[in-house]
This record gives sequence, C-alpha cells and structure tokens, in this order.
Amino acid sequence: MSASEISGVVSIDGVSAVRPVLVISDDPTGRQILAEGMSNPDGSFLIQYTGWEGSVIALALDHYGADWTAEKTLNAGTIIHPTAANGFVYEASTGGTTGITEPAWAIDGTSATTDGSVSWVPKPYYRPIASGPIKGNVTQLEPAPIVFRETITAGGDFTIAINSNGAIEGWGADTGGILSGIPIVTNAIEVVAGHDHALALLSDGSVVGWGNNTAGKATPPNNLGLCQKIAAGPTGSAAIQKDGNLVVWGDSTKGQANIPAEVINPIDIAFTYRTITALLSNGTLVAWGDNYSTLVTGKPNISNGIQVVGGRYAFAVLTDSGQVFEWGQKQSAPSAADPNIKFIAGGGYSFGAPRNDSTIISWGQTAGPAQSLNMVRLAYGSYNSAHGAAILNDKSVFCWGDNDNGQSTPPVGFQALIPKNPDRFIK
Repeated sequence: MSASEISGVVSIDGVSAVRPVLVISDDPTGRQILAEGMSNPDGSFLIQYTGWEGSVIALALDHYGADWTAEKTLNAGTIIHPTAANGFVYEASTGGTTGITEPAWAIDGTSATTDGSVSWVPKPYYRPIASGPIKGNVTQLEPAPIVFRETITAGGDFTIAINSNGAIEGWGADTGGILSGIPIVTNAIEVVAGHDHALALLSDGSVVGWGNNTAGKATPPNNLGLCQKIAAGPTGSAAIQKDGNLVVWGDSTKGQANIPAEVINPIDIAFTYRTITALLSNGTLVAWGDNYSTLVTGKPNISNGIQVVGGRYAFAVLTDSGQVFEWGQKQSAPSAADPNIKFIAGGGYSFGAPRNDSTIISWGQTAGPAQSLNMVRLAYGSYNSAHGAAILNDKSVFCWGDNDNGQSTPPVGFQALIPKNPDRFIK
C-alpha cells in the first residue's frame, strides 16, 4: 500500500518544542486533516499519511484550553485561558473550584495565580506554526492486519452480546455481577468473556471490564492506551494496542504476564486456563504460561494461521487453507482442510467451525445445532455451561444447549452488531 511521510522540527523562538502536529492536504477545494502526531523532545517529527498525493501543510498547535468560568470544579492539569487574551494560558497545579470573579492573572511567566481553591501556573501561549505546502516522501506501508472482533461471547451460565446500537446486553446467571455490572455504553465494537468476567472494546480504542476481579483480571491497566483487539480467559485478560504491542493482566502464577520477546505484531490472542497463545501477523504462533497437556510446547509449527481460539485446556488455530490444528486436551478437531470454513470458535470443552453452506462442524462438549444457520459470529459457554450462542446474518441471535439459568434465551427481538468483517478473512 503506497503512503507518504512528512518530517520536520518544531521550534519556538529557537527552542525545540513538543507539540501536536497535524498534516493537512493543500487542496483549495477543501483541505482535510490526513494524519496527526506529536513532535519529540528535540522538536523532530515523522508522520505517515495515505489518501493524498499532493502537497501538504504541517501545522504545530499549542494548548489554548477552555474559557475561564466562575465556580467551576477542575482537576489538576486543566488548561484555561483568560476571558481577555494576555499572551498566556494557565495550567492548574492543584485541583479545586474557581472563584466567583475572575482573578488578576499573573503575567510574569513564573508567579502563580490563586483563583478560589485553584492555583494557576502561567504558560506562554504560542499561535499555531505552519510549514508548507510541501510534497511528502512516498513510502510503502505493510497492509494493516485484519482484526477478527467478537460481538457475542459466553461464560459460566451467561451470554453477552453487543446490540446494533453499540450497547451491551446480557442474559443468564448474574454471578458476581457479570450482568448487572455491564457498563452503559453506546459505542462497543467487541466483547469477550472469561468464566466470570468480561471486557469490552469501545470505538475510541478504550477498554472497560467488569465481573469477578480476582487478580485484577477485570480491571484494565491505567496506562493501557488505545487498543484494537481484546481477549479474556478464565484467569486473565489481554489487549492488542493500536501500535501492535500486547498487554496482559490478571493472574500470572504460570508467567502469563511475562510476554515472550518473539511476540511481535500479534493479530489474535487466545486463553486456556493459565496459558496464552498469540497469533502473529506472519501467521506463526507463540505460546507461553502453563505447559499442562503440552499447551505451550505442543503448538503447531505453521506460518499461515489466520485465527486462534481457546477452550478450557485446548487451543485451535485456523489456517488460510481451511485447516484446523488443535493442541492440548484435544477435542477431535476435523483433520482435513476445508476451504468452506468461515471462522472458528471455542469455549470450555466446545469448539465449532461455521461453513459457507450454513452448516457447522462442531467438536467437543456442545454439539450442533442441527439446523442450517448462516452464522457470522459464534461463542461457547465456559466449562460448566454447555451452551452455544451465534449471531446470524440477519442480526438475530440463536442459542442452544444448557439453559438452566436462561443463558440460551436471548431477549425477544434482540438485534446484534455484525462486525465489518463477518465472514472468512485472509491474512
């Protein structure tokens, strides 16, 4: 995929500066922001962009903040500007509530201004600095890996799915608040569950968690940042950040949080009880953690994997030829390659592979369903709940198997979110 890049140095009064930098198309009919980045401490920046072959303008910005407002509660670090411009903006060194009237602002660049219970530190404000128009250097970028996101998931006696409006709903047993603790959002794009906790990825790249928080598995790290893919298992959680790095949290009694150095550019993650497998963008696998039933050392030596899933004590990987390889406590995966397999799913002691002809190959604890269904996503309950849940191509949800807690009875009329890549995806 062709792309371009622009580089430069942000300097203010001869001093290098860290500033947000926008790359804008120099198109008189309608200029648009193509990309954004941040300059380094030495002022240098290198930003790649696509979708425009003409000249561009690099625009370095300063933080102007919001208007000063009376009797407003603010956090430390908030930036505001006076109602009458004086060449400075002010950053709150301590949080608190602003006063009834606007203070006399210090403008010597060092003295603090007291405003109610807030203390303000002056900072010189610099207007935006522009460079250009210039022509960016053409480069080549690797295609971004296709991320297979789940919009339905299941655990111990419950099922959770994202509806067509981006909200999260669940049914079944509310053990540990797994249902009553569902966050109220309207921008969920992926949801995954372990046995008794769950995570959701939101469209802004943030991650939220809820349910049983043993070892912190339901609490994403504070410094997690923006993510593109999430995963959850019985004892832990993981996320692939937008820059391609993997983060793991939760139980690490078998070293699960010690990510091997060879995990580079992961595109999919799967858990068993205390073992993790990462599928890399080159189609290879890396496994670590508990080697019970050779879950680490038994992984197949492949270079064409496109999806990996986990159950209680077994993993399965799908290749671009339609071959399924399984290791650990095997549940009798199909041995022959099948190019009609769209994707695979796993959970507990159950695995399945929906096909293009609306049939399903299932192996392990939860069989079926017997009828032909055009599935676009599929999930299985954890080890104590032999149930399955599928999103069909008309956005409806079909569940089967154990239903002692209503885990196989979706809300009447429920319409699920179908991801942008609902069927077979090729690396």
